Amino acid sequence: MSKTCRYFGISRTTFYKWYKRYKGSGIEGLYDKPKTPKNRRKPTIRNKYQQIIIKIRKKYPTWSKEKIAKYLEIEKGIKISPSTVYRVLKQTKLIEKTRSIRLEKKEKDK
Repeated sequence: MSKTCRYFGISRTTFYKWYKRYKGSGIEGLYDKPKTPKNRRKPTIRNKYQQIIIKIRKKYPTWSKEKIAKYLEIEKGIKISPSTVYRVLKQTKLIEKTRSIRLEKKEKDK
């Protein structure tokens, strides 16, 4: 066993892992398997308060994610992080890209 592993340049633990997979599933068990988890966690808070965040953003389009989160906490009693607010705004495309002042000055000078 050790000589075979040395010859092919693999560890004995790798050999035994492959051997176990081969015994259980045959040649199909030796194919690469996906590394991603089978069940991913679904965002629950985002879906729960999504409509409220969208409504606030449409009413106050200049408010930042921190201000919206603080407003929800004080006025509505909903504790939600600014990053969650950002994810909702990004998902619904309610985030505007801001242009830097330096770029605007360059274009103005031209």
